[in-house]
Amino acid sequence: LVANHEERPVSTVVGVVFNAGGQVVPCESDGIELAWNDRVICRSARGLEYGRVVVPNRRPTKEELGQQLRSVVRRATAEDDATRRAQRERAELAVRGFRRRVREQGLPVKVHTGDTLFDGSRVTVTFGADDRIDLRAVAQDVGRELGVRVEARQVGPREGARLTGGFGMCGD
Repeated sequence: LVANHEERPVSTVVGVVFNAGGQVVPCESDGIELAWNDRVICRSARGLEYGRVVVPNRRPTKEELGQQLRSVVRRATAEDDATRRAQRERAELAVRGFRRRVREQGLPVKVHTGDTLFDGSRVTVTFGADDRIDLRAVAQDVGRELGVRVEARQVGPREGARLTGGFGMCGD
């Protein structure tokens, strides 16, 4: 059974990106005045995430009013920035380890990027391949080596190009 509860209205929304080339995600700013390029910590279904404001405070659209939005918890501190840099280094180590294992096994896979949640509990490595391929064993090996949970996520060629910063005639 779902509990009936009153939801408070969303007063202001900001647009946040959580990784380079990522989509702009509307987040409830909860009265915090935010400007372009402010770093923020947001709460999502996955946990706490570090992001960058790309659309400053504005009123929510009708569609956003009906959605369950991520919420801005606070502005990021200098300590948060340092934590994020360390996490990016760890994600890069995971990508390198992933590439090495894929190459050793001769798998037809192109490893794109690695990203981690702000709490550091998990690194997600994205990759592309012509056919569906299960790389959970590779992810587990890399995770054991680094002492962190590593997930492998297969993406299509368009999303792979977007993640690596490429674009072409179609705009991707």
